[in-house]
Amino acid sequence: MDQELFIGIWQAPPATDENYKLLADCGINAVFLNGDYTENLEDQAKAVAFAEKYGIEIVLEGRNKLDGSTILESPLTGKETVTTFNIFDEPLYDHEQPLRALASKVKAAYPNKRVYINLNPSYAPNDAIMSDYPKYVDTFAKLVREIDGENGWLSIDYYPLRRTMEHEFYLHDPWFTDVETAVKTAKKYSLKPHFFIQSMAYGGTISWWNDRTPTEEDLRLQIYTYLAHGAKGVSHFCYQTPTTDEFFERQSGLFDKGVPTERWYYAQRIHGEIKRFEKELLSMEWQECRRIDSAVDEPKELFHSQNGKAFDGYATLERVETDARCLLGCFTHKDGKEGFMLVNVMDSSKNKTVDVKMSFKKPARFKVYRKGERSVQSFEDSAQITLGVGEGIFMVEE
Repeated sequence: MDQELFIGIWQAPPATDENYKLLADCGINAVFLNGDYTENLEDQAKAVAFAEKYGIEIVLEGRNKLDGSTILESPLTGKETVTTFNIFDEPLYDHEQPLRALASKVKAAYPNKRVYINLNPSYAPNDAIMSDYPKYVDTFAKLVREIDGENGWLSIDYYPLRRTMEHEFYLHDPWFTDVETAVKTAKKYSLKPHFFIQSMAYGGTISWWNDRTPTEEDLRLQIYTYLAHGAKGVSHFCYQTPTTDEFFERQSGLFDKGVPTERWYYAQRIHGEIKRFEKELLSMEWQECRRIDSAVDEPKELFHSQNGKAFDGYATLERVETDARCLLGCFTHKDGKEGFMLVNVMDSSKNKTVDVKMSFKKPARFKVYRKGERSVQSFEDSAQITLGVGEGIFMVEE
């Protein structure tokens, strides 16, 4: 069983003691060692040394060629804090066979290290995923299981915070289906789900639809959505603002020009919240995540089919009703106790709360974790809960 959630970053900052202390202070415990400040071995070695000092895991950028003709040989691979090789990002469906061969070579060279492959979202070009996203995810999940066995990582990225050309904000609905596809496939192959968080806006004309700077509620909504789906890891894209032309100078991540941004403080608060219930969450087995909405507000039937439906497989929960869209993640412990994670998944820019009624089959007593606070609450037959904007809460049967 995992002892802590993997909370990572993409785009490492310059390798200084101060910067790696700031990572630890933010609640970051894993670094994908890539980006502008990791180009040479000297900088990488400094980063690994500081990571060791602050108890941070390193995912090493392989810089491998897909044909396997180049496999990273580095003295850093002997370091205990270097746990994983990031061997490829966003493979095409056609990359399956060469990637399998590459992963096998890396694993043979470094049998004690994990391999890591991050997959495309469904909005990638059709030729990348062969117009069949579940098959695409299944194909690479099977590859990871063959190479790494149980508890290998199944990772996808998806950046759901969108805007129109007229700068009207919205949440990209297919996100929920992609996340569901990933976690169900991970469960099928006994892998650990990992997702990237949209922690910055994109710049440029190509990705104008992602040109939306996340608020604290946006970050919380994403992280709790992933946890409600049983994720074992989340990583911020990006931590250090990239210097490439794709990103405008004003579009910074969690860390920019040597100092934390507002989003760093947002992330620190949210990471601190989840630390309060992390051990309990990881001690439980994820069962499912239901999308629930009022039938009136969701004509596309993406959510409302679960509104008021019975929870037959649970001893505690009977039904859930809501006036707007939310998620309910369901967890069970080997001792029979049940846990539930509720998330308000209305687009945060709409500033809408969600009223939820949970009906129980018997009197129930729960530890409730909310915004970093823990309380114990007893319910006779139902609970009325109002979820704030982007809010997630975790309830564990006592």
